[in-house]
Amino acid sequence: MIQLNKILKSFSKTIDLLEQLTATNNIEVSRNTEQIDRLQEKNLILIAEAQAAKETAENLKALIGQ
Repeated sequence: MIQLNKILKSFSKTIDLLEQLTATNNIEVSRNTEQIDRLQEKNLILIAEAQAAKETAENLKALIGQ
């Protein structure tokens, strides 16, 4: 019975470590997802700004005959 208890205790420690790893990884995934969302939003703003700049440059070229 002592041998069985040692084996079970070892499995319990392994389970605890695996559960801790799962929780840690889930937190990191959430942080990464939030960062991705922020970067995607920033990209959309940059794309819109670039498009507006391009259109403005084209309009200015048309005005001065280039």
